[in-house]
Amino acid sequence: MRRFALPLMFLFVAACTAETSSPAVADHFEVVQAPAKGTPGRALDSLVIVRLIDADGHSMPGVSVSWSVLTGNGSLSAVTDATNSEGLAVAAWTMGGTPGENTLRVLAGGGPTRDVSVDARGLEGVEIAVASNAACILTAAGAVWCWGDGVLDYPGNRFNYGPRPVLVDSGHVFRSIVAGDQHFCALTEAGAAWCWGSPIYGRVGRGDTVSAPFTPGPVVGGHSFTQLSAADWGVLAVDGTGALWRWGSTRESNAEVPISVPEDVSVPGVIFTKVFAGYIHMCALEADGTAWCRGHGDVGQTGDSLHRTDRAVFFPLPTTTKFGSIAIGWHFSCGVALAGTMWCWGESIFSPNISLSVSWNPYQVEGSGFGSAIANYRTLVATSGGGLSAASDDSYSPTVAGLPSTTLTPLVGASNGVTRVSVRDQTLCLLRGGAVMCAGEVPGYGTAASPIGIPAP
Repeated sequence: MRRFALPLMFLFVAACTAETSSPAVADHFEVVQAPAKGTPGRALDSLVIVRLIDADGHSMPGVSVSWSVLTGNGSLSAVTDATNSEGLAVAAWTMGGTPGENTLRVLAGGGPTRDVSVDARGLEGVEIAVASNAACILTAAGAVWCWGDGVLDYPGNRFNYGPRPVLVDSGHVFRSIVAGDQHFCALTEAGAAWCWGSPIYGRVGRGDTVSAPFTPGPVVGGHSFTQLSAADWGVLAVDGTGALWRWGSTRESNAEVPISVPEDVSVPGVIFTKVFAGYIHMCALEADGTAWCRGHGDVGQTGDSLHRTDRAVFFPLPTTTKFGSIAIGWHFSCGVALAGTMWCWGESIFSPNISLSVSWNPYQVEGSGFGSAIANYRTLVATSGGGLSAASDDSYSPTVAGLPSTTLTPLVGASNGVTRVSVRDQTLCLLRGGAVMCAGEVPGYGTAASPIGIPAP
């Protein structure tokens, strides 16, 4: 018998009678399964191959075979509808986009059906961070895995992780992770910040702008932080006393002065609990949701309606609205209020003509029930009820079905169960049911209009 290049995943054995129609006999029809885990949104590594033989062990050619997906919303391709001369029929099975059980029903020879299930899981994590052409996840055990080839602006260097996730650090237990344009930072359980990637502007906090580390290393100073937020070229952090620290460059003015060690940017007497860094400005929240911002304010992105200029220190937003999170884009900011409403200021991404849409004060965006929001460049992504919606007024946004759009539009394939989301340039990644899924320009895998899973290591 001729060998097939791909291994058999499922074997259907049937006996037939001497009748002309030779249907499969029920009590000789069985399934022998060599299960393989699937990845949400991706084809199985092997074809599903069906083989029918009669009671004497002879192949049964020309027997009709039908295939259907029962659960998981997956799809089939390269399907054969009858067994060949060796009694074989094949199909390629692509898992659905939702993690969990996918079920395929096979009917052979007009006889009884048999269902086969595969668990679609792939890479799983509790936090995710996307840089330019690379991404990392944090597992429940506190390990960091990364993939992609992220080209760095430091000559001759790139992440070179490849399409399969690589364990980046096995000696520490981390509890959070963030990404800038070309660097990553993670917090240990003790609150120490460890960073790696491009050293330009001092964004890895190692005390210089020359060495390009590709594994996590400690930020100098021995500080203990509670939260980090990465800008394109820098990092903003808050410690347990409510003080604020930054390193790298957040381009808060036209001067790009590198900061290679943490610098105190606190406000005397103010205790902060959350920080949000962006391309050229940043914001922070007090425990009660009061928002403070600093940086470039030329088009209102810091909410400074009085001075309308760059601010070198944090100042409170001129609003009584209390926020739970703030998304920092290129020339805009959007805050999700504790009440679930969203307010934005700066250049509006909700108008195709941004030159006519500058707001110096926070204005309310249509909708309610928002949980959080993130932004990058000119894209805003908001969570609501476990689903995602996004808006962008620029083609340089994730290549996801529905974008660009100047209204908050539900993202195809990301309608439920989303717990975390990260966006960078034209890439969007999310966690759904623990599974890591990405859309747009997926690091290591090309373009996908709907979220696809990342294979496990």
